[in-house]
Amino acid sequence: MAPTDAPGTLNAFLNAPKDGDLRPEVMKRFEEMVVQAQQSAGAAAGNAQQTAQDVAAAATARDDAQRFAEKARQDATVTAENRKATAEDVTSTGANAAAAGQSAQDAAGYARAAEQAKNDIDAALTGTLKMANHLSEIAAAGRKGTTEGPGIIWG
Repeated sequence: MAPTDAPGTLNAFLNAPKDGDLRPEVMKRFEEMVVQAQQSAGAAAGNAQQTAQDVAAAATARDDAQRFAEKARQDATVTAENRKATAEDVTSTGANAAAAGQSAQDAAGYARAAEQAKNDIDAALTGTLKMANHLSEIAAAGRKGTTEGPGIIWG
């Protein structure tokens, strides 16, 4: 084919190489290249499909990671709030423990005062009973004296 022959013309057709013009090893090599090109195209299509699946899987993984990150952020916020509340509870418990300790000391003081008051009452009651016994003895002696004695009258 001459460089001046336009494609699609009779000269281009007549001057085109024929099967007989090419050697068999060249034709075999050409057919192998065609088969290899078809295999490569099939593999490329398979790779494109696999790549699309990988992209979809990566997008799903990204979405999952974002959900997990948001959940972790929420959990961290809740944990921080719980720790703050726990710290406040510990502080409050410490204050309550101090107040309870003071109340226990106050109660112990009141118990000692009550014990002392009981002892004082017991002592006063004992003294009163002794005095009542003495007065009873004196009264009994006085009655006995008025019936047996010379007639002493106690005023």
